[in-house]
Amino acid sequence: MNRLLLKLWRRLREGEVKQEEIAQILELSQRQTKRWLERWAEEKWLVYLPGTGRGRKTKIHWLNDVEKAFEKEFLQLLVKEPLPSVIHYLDWEWSENARRRLSKQVTEKFGYQPVSDHRFIFPMKYPFLTFNPLKAIDLNSIHICDNLYSRLFSVNEAGLIRGEVAHSWDFTDNKLSIFLKKHVKFHDGSILNSTDVKTCLELFFSDAHYRSVTPQISTVHTPHPLVVEIELSTPCSYLLHLLSMTQASIYKMKNQDILGTGPFYMDYSDNKVTRIKAHDDFYQERPYIDTIDFIKVNSDAELIFRTNARDTLNDAQKIKSESGSGILVFNLFQDSGIQNKEVREYIHSLIRKKIGLILNIIKNSTENNRGCLLNESLPYIVPKSETLKLAQPLVLAASKFTLKLAEQVKKVLEDGGIQVNLLILEHEEYVSIKCSELEADLFISREHFSLDQNLSFYLYFKAGYSQISDLMEMNEVVAQTLSVYPETPVENWLPLHLKIENEVFSNSWMVPLYFNQRHIPYPPEMMGIKTTNYGYADYAKIWIKPSY
Repeated sequence: MNRLLLKLWRRLREGEVKQEEIAQILELSQRQTKRWLERWAEEKWLVYLPGTGRGRKTKIHWLNDVEKAFEKEFLQLLVKEPLPSVIHYLDWEWSENARRRLSKQVTEKFGYQPVSDHRFIFPMKYPFLTFNPLKAIDLNSIHICDNLYSRLFSVNEAGLIRGEVAHSWDFTDNKLSIFLKKHVKFHDGSILNSTDVKTCLELFFSDAHYRSVTPQISTVHTPHPLVVEIELSTPCSYLLHLLSMTQASIYKMKNQDILGTGPFYMDYSDNKVTRIKAHDDFYQERPYIDTIDFIKVNSDAELIFRTNARDTLNDAQKIKSESGSGILVFNLFQDSGIQNKEVREYIHSLIRKKIGLILNIIKNSTENNRGCLLNESLPYIVPKSETLKLAQPLVLAASKFTLKLAEQVKKVLEDGGIQVNLLILEHEEYVSIKCSELEADLFISREHFSLDQNLSFYLYFKAGYSQISDLMEMNEVVAQTLSVYPETPVENWLPLHLKIENEVFSNSWMVPLYFNQRHIPYPPEMMGIKTTNYGYADYAKIWIKPSY
């Protein structure tokens, strides 16, 4: 099968055509195009009569139905080959009917493989950006890292802290002493000690993304192989919470590999599949699931989560979890009409009036007229505004994740008389770029809070990895409020959160758009599903109910 041939079949009917037009379809040079056409003619796919002389057109006559032949070959490969080696063919330029038929066949095959272990198939639209927990800022990367690495602590929905790698601890205003569990093994079988932990913590505290939230850290000591001491220059109320983050995971480097102590270890990864396997020497209970395959699928394919216990999926159990929120951000670093508060308030009012239209394309979303916190944020009054016109268009940044939503926002604003140009960025750049670096007046921030919502809120407005943290430094009220967090007990942070929200929303620095839920159809035989960090299931706890 050849992707270019299918593309040409879909785009070009037979007859006369300029060869440069064929080259444009294939996105090749005319010399490369000529070589491909000659090859396909030899393979009896088509008749190729090149045009000779100025103005003469090339003649194409198709001898075979390329799509039908490739569809048949795809189905044969689906039977013979492992799923990860053929799934990428769904990304080709099929007709909608062919894509629907092939996607159905792939869906039926998901998860069913004749293996003796307990396997879970996790389909993904987008690949992992990193397996380094310190560099993980996108949701997919955090998801995989949560399964590979352990942290010193974890925090549940009620805000209660428990030890993971840490057995116990003493915490005062000027020191945190951490006592490690014995016999915690890395994925290569080596034993974790305090020096490993110190190395990770020093990397975390000095990282550009987290320096702004760890200025109180003076030094890290290891007075004993199972003891780590963190000296503080001033109190830091949220230090235990900070050390429960995925990015503060404990790991070590060995020959370019990153070894963790988590419930699963990395077995294999390429651009089609990432496979992790259960860590037999996990210091807690070994996972029941032996293997998890994260498989890259076509963006149009239905995401069906499967096990290898059956070849069909009936009566799937849909597990719902909160998936985050979407917020329109005004980039006041730009020298444009966005600097005018009346312009921002007018845009704000347009968004609120047409929010239903905007959210039509976001699955499982509900309108957010409050703030970032699903249950605690308070409604605010939308500023009244008169109709305005701008001399120059505004620029709205988007990535493939936010493009459809950005197009709806663009339509609403242009219907209200505000011209908008879209700036499309690669996803990796979009999630990491700061407001001060972004050549756009507006962008949509998709934020996903972990179970520890208190800390997530604070980091969203303060941490170096956040798109908006440099923008928040420009707001005196927000900056002053953020400075109070370290000396305030975490359980007393809600009034600070609400003060920040009132400032940025009522003054139109940001516009909340939606809350979103994730609906995942898990197989009926899968038991023990409980959502954990960022709304994903805890794969170390799930198990497959045997058939008997």
